[in-house]
Amino acid sequence: MKNKNIVCWLLLTSSSSVFAMQPLDDQSLSAATGQNGLTLGIQADKVKFNQVALIDTNGIASTSYNSKAGLVIAGNSTNPVPSIEFIKATVSTNPSFNIAIDTDAGAGKPFVNLAVTMGSDVNGIRLTPFSVYLAPNTSVSSPADYAVSSYAPKSIFSSGTTVNTGVKELVRSTGNLDINFVQTNKPRLNIQLGHAAQYVMVKFGGALQSICSAAAGCPITLVSDTTGASFGFKFAGTNAATGFLLDGFYAGVDPTGLTFGNTGVSSKFDASLNNVTLGNLATQSTTTFNNLPNGSMGSFGVTGASVTDFKMKVSGF
Repeated sequence: MKNKNIVCWLLLTSSSSVFAMQPLDDQSLSAATGQNGLTLGIQADKVKFNQVALIDTNGIASTSYNSKAGLVIAGNSTNPVPSIEFIKATVSTNPSFNIAIDTDAGAGKPFVNLAVTMGSDVNGIRLTPFSVYLAPNTSVSSPADYAVSSYAPKSIFSSGTTVNTGVKELVRSTGNLDINFVQTNKPRLNIQLGHAAQYVMVKFGGALQSICSAAAGCPITLVSDTTGASFGFKFAGTNAATGFLLDGFYAGVDPTGLTFGNTGVSSKFDASLNNVTLGNLATQSTTTFNNLPNGSMGSFGVTGASVTDFKMKVSGF
């Protein structure tokens, strides 16, 4: 970090005595710590949450659809309280991830750089079972609610995992979703805020070994009322030794929205939807297909696929 002063004042009042520590400039701090900037080591084996919501407060430009609504990630009957866990081989007090923070002002364009790396004994990240819901205005909060002295966060559930009237479940995960890392090349990201010298807000690096490594994949259902489309999702790098490389992938914000993509040709990957079933398994109809029971359509997937100069944009309207 350039051209900065870190000033630490220690005021000890005893009788009339006052003591002050001298300011440390960047050179002195570097000599004391062996580095520029700051490094944070964060230890958190598990992060639990009740509900996480993305809320549109005004709908769309229509007299019929201008109320607020939200997409909510929350628990389900399989797992009422979802969590994000760091997968470790053994119980450890080592940091789960590290953040190295520094600032610069190259060519008069200041920015802050945050380099995020995984802990030495972290092998992956696990998402425990969860569901994605669509919630109406009566089940989501808005900024106006926060100003009320008696404010209490709204919930999509009336009790337990029973949803309120109007709340619809869209996606259901009933098993752990494990994101496994390549141990010798763990995922990392470099975030720049301000005048990003790397030209995008976030650059990714490292490699993923797999997502849902079990043969059947992770059980997922696209919900439609009392039924839906169910399958087992699985993703892996085609080369088991190097995995799926994240180098070349990026994310950022431009005037029209959030962008995500990659530069050049990605490494190859295998992806599959296993045991795809539409509707309820074994359900029969006496008037359709000679009363044959409903069954799996089989599995669908790609092997050795890659993407070239992929770009996706997310924006509102």
